[in-house]
Amino acid sequence: SSGLSSYNGTPVDSDVYMQSNDIIFAPDISIGAQYEWEIAYNNNSCLNNPNAILPYFVDSDSNHLTNTIGQANIAWGNCTGTFTVTCYAVNSCGDRYLGSEMVEVHGFDDPEPCNDLVINVYPNPSNSVLHANIIAPPPCGPIEPPFPPSGIQATIYDMQGNPQYSKNFNTTDIIIENMNLNQGNYILNIQTTTGQSGQEIIVVE
Repeated sequence: SSGLSSYNGTPVDSDVYMQSNDIIFAPDISIGAQYEWEIAYNNNSCLNNPNAILPYFVDSDSNHLTNTIGQANIAWGNCTGTFTVTCYAVNSCGDRYLGSEMVEVHGFDDPEPCNDLVINVYPNPSNSVLHANIIAPPPCGPIEPPFPPSGIQATIYDMQGNPQYSKNFNTTDIIIENMNLNQGNYILNIQTTTGQSGQEIIVVE
């Protein structure tokens, strides 16, 4: 795999992925750089619950982690909701986005993540129009969800979890226009009646 050579905000690789329910991996980076991990609490049931245990990295006991091994162990806690795990490569020159994974946690009795919607987003980075195709998902649990899904909603969040764009669609071939977003990184979340998924997008001028 290629080393990390510059920090211009362009993804090195979109291959940040969950290998299992509690381990996330990132692509290789150059010697001397570190991985910066963060869990963003997008939408969940626990922000005002004093007994809540939000997801955290096992090695740091928080939603931030710095390491050099390209993987992180996550404890998902006991909250229903969606959470985005993002990874950056960092060295003395700055930081560079590597990728992210949006995960749905099912609840207190079954706090296991399940990615039950697959989307293909392009072009990314984008400066005007964004396409998002919903793809028939692999089985997620004992019941395979119907396809195509209904009740499709696309929402774009900033990196603090604030919604910046939202629109309903009746097709699996989504075209997002007139985003009116500043240059930067955002999370595109696709929600349907059968599940949801998300991907980090980059808006350029």
